[in-house]
Amino acid sequence: NRFAFSARLRIVIQEKPQGSGHAVLCAKDIVGERPFMVLLGDHVYLSDRGVPVTCASQVVQAYQRTGLSASGLDICTEETLCVNGVVTGFVDQIDLRIHRLTDSVEKPDAQTAKIRL
Repeated sequence: NRFAFSARLRIVIQEKPQGSGHAVLCAKDIVGERPFMVLLGDHVYLSDRGVPVTCASQVVQAYQRTGLSASGLDICTEETLCVNGVVTGFVDQIDLRIHRLTDSVEKPDAQTAKIRL
């Protein structure tokens, strides 16, 4: 095992579709205060060509370096804003691969993204 945690799979059913945040909340009693990872079944996670570390491993490494919540991000176009969560923040001064987030908006329109982010 390459990581300092044991991998276990637990399935929690979200009775009605109420968003990813609600789905995570449904698992609160099982997860407790332990670190956890969410991998969405309708997404494909690929690292950039030439990067020998998987996306999931990069997120785990970011968590291990900071001890804070970590998420993988990708760049989206204005046309796809309405189907993406969008964030803003700043680059960490110690580790330039880490971006400290200061705001996020789920599926904003272009005007909201321009104003808030």
